[in-house]
Formats: sequence, C-alpha cells, structure tokens
Amino acid sequence: MAQRKALGRGLSALLGTSELEPAQQEQLREIDIDRIIPNAHQPRKHFDEEKINELAASIKEKGILHPLIVAKRADGQFDLVSGERRLRGAKTAGLTDVPVIIREEAGPSEMLELAIIENVQREDLDPVEEGAAYQELMDKFGYTQEQVAQKVGKDRATIANILRLQKLSIKAKQALQAGKITVGHARALLVVPEIEKQIYFIDRIAEEGWSVRELEMRVAAKRVLKPGKKGRELKALPPKYVALLDTMRRRLGTQVRLVPSGEKGKIIIEYYSESDLDRLYQSLIRA
Repeated sequence: MAQRKALGRGLSALLGTSELEPAQQEQLREIDIDRIIPNAHQPRKHFDEEKINELAASIKEKGILHPLIVAKRADGQFDLVSGERRLRGAKTAGLTDVPVIIREEAGPSEMLELAIIENVQREDLDPVEEGAAYQELMDKFGYTQEQVAQKVGKDRATIANILRLQKLSIKAKQALQAGKITVGHARALLVVPEIEKQIYFIDRIAEEGWSVRELEMRVAAKRVLKPGKKGRELKALPPKYVALLDTMRRRLGTQVRLVPSGEKGKIIIEYYSESDLDRLYQSLIRA
C-alpha cells in the first residue's frame, strides 16, 4: 500500500500549537482530506486557479500554517467551516491529511458567519461577494445590518454601502469583480436605473479611462451619446422590453442585450468562458 502523503514536518512544528488556546489544542487533529465536505455557505464564489496553484506550491514547501476549522457530522464526515482556499490548495498539492480544529456543533448560520469573518479579515472577498454574503446572513438567518456590522467588526454605514452594490446589473457586478471599474464607479452607477446605460458607461470607463468624478458628471448630465453617433442620444427601452430583459437575465444568469430595429431586432446573450457557454446552452435546451 502506498504511503499516505501528509504534512511531513510534524503538526506542532507547522502550526505552533503552543500559541493555540487550550480548548483548541485538545481538538486539533489531522484528518483524511476526503472526509471534509466544502461549506455550502462559503461566501467566496470565485477562486483564482493561478493563486490556488501558488498556494499549493507553498503548502508543498511549508505545509499548512493555519488549521482548517471543521464541524463533525453524525455520519463521521466533517463540514468545512472555514479554510476553503487551504483545502483546495492542499488537494492540488496532493496532501491526503490536513490539520483541523474540530467544532462539535456548528449550525448553518455559524458556518456562514465564521466563513465571512475569516474572509473579510483576510480581505479575500471582493465587494460583490462580500455584499452577497451579508445579504445571505440577513435573508436566511434574520440578521439586521447592525448585527452584521457587529459580527464582522465594521460600522453599519459600511455594511449598508456594500449591500447597495447588490442592486447593480450583472454586467456592472462582473466589471467590478474583474477590476474594470472601482467601487467608486460602481456607486456612481447605482443611480442609473437603465441597465443599457450602465453598460454604456462601463464600456466608456474601460475604453477611455474615465475617473469616478468624470463618470459622476456624465451621469448627472442625464444624457448618454451613442459611440460614433455624435449628438445622438441613447434612448431608453420601452418598459415592456426592460421587464423582458430583466427576466431573461435572471433566468440565464448573464448579461442579455436587446438591439431593436423597427419591428425587428437582435437579442445578444453574453458568455465569459467555454464552461459558461456550455451552461447557457444547457439552460436554453432545457427551457
């Protein structure tokens, strides 16, 4: 039987267990990585593959420096409470056993809460993921903005501002996550109700490097010009088309544009990777 690849340097040497609280030392163990089930309430939705590979290389060289936190299940498996990046990095590195701190009981709200706190403290969440996580705490577990603020150590106004970003269009959220626009740009776009105008502004920011101040001035002017059509204003779509597009965007989970031309027109559905295209295809053929 092949020898299992573990940490190789000794758990106490890697983790510095003398710095842990006595209760944590008692529950600090190494367990089979295949017994850990990822946290369904993980607030971080995007994991950069290149950074996971870098983490895996670090784990191979130095081991896992901070234990994962898990909760024991009745079936002998463990729910991951926090440490998904480390878990993914450990799997990529080929580890079969990982260091964990075991919590005997952790309900869904605690698992989400701990995952959010860890990610926020490490600044691992982008503003869209962070806002979605706060919204989940409020929707699923009845937290108020004040309670969320207390849990994560931020003031209520900061939580409120992050939550407001959830009102952005899919395109604007994707641009923010990709770093094409800043949080300042995103806040300026919140006062633009027409999604088509949001898209236009995002394209101009990317192509012409608009500052937040310039965007605010353009938004305040309430007049958007079509690219290459000097002096021609971009008209808002009729309400029935706006409602139709909103439904399509929610159903498909991506940006959908409508380009009318008299009685005819085009529907443009965006995709962002081959896997995203396959997802859209599967959604359309099942419809």
